[in-house]
Amino acid sequence: MPAAHRLRTSVPSFIENPGESIWATQFFAESDVFEGPPAGERPPAKQSAEHRCPYTEGRFPATQSKERRMVTEPPVITLHDGRERIKVRFRMLRRLRANHDNEGASAPNSKSIDIAIAFVDQILEPFPLCIATLDDDGSAVIEFEERSRGFFADLTFHADGMIECYRKQSGVPSELFEGNLKSPEARHFLKQFIDVAF
Repeated sequence: MPAAHRLRTSVPSFIENPGESIWATQFFAESDVFEGPPAGERPPAKQSAEHRCPYTEGRFPATQSKERRMVTEPPVITLHDGRERIKVRFRMLRRLRANHDNEGASAPNSKSIDIAIAFVDQILEPFPLCIATLDDDGSAVIEFEERSRGFFADLTFHADGMIECYRKQSGVPSELFEGNLKSPEARHFLKQFIDVAF
């Protein structure tokens, strides 16, 4: 008989001969572990003035029971408005190096980015939906897009104060403007074709 077979058959079968060894004969928890002390001997419950929020890892004051915030309630996050987000984005883009896209893009032009940030500060309300980016030459670019009406425009800022603005929209001829940002023509074009006043 093979040794493996002898080893397997030498183990007693608990199914054929169940014994007391199947069940634990010793309890490791005392009988009163799960029972609290008598009501008169219980220490007063600690009342915490604040609760920890697992989402923000911060604390918020406890309120009355009817107004108590649920632990599962998502935190309230205050975001910067569009103007501040664009400025922060340009400041981040300024830190990029040459060939940051692995396709030979130039390093960001700091002067161009400064002009773009100053322009963003001058835009009148309501602030338009837009994003900040760079072109291949490192110049700052603001892009505007409204897919619902097939609208797209980009505004490129050059270090010498000149801008290039291209606008296209479904069913409307494309428009291109090149000139000085501070000129009346630039203000007129941006207001008429992109609805941006500054």
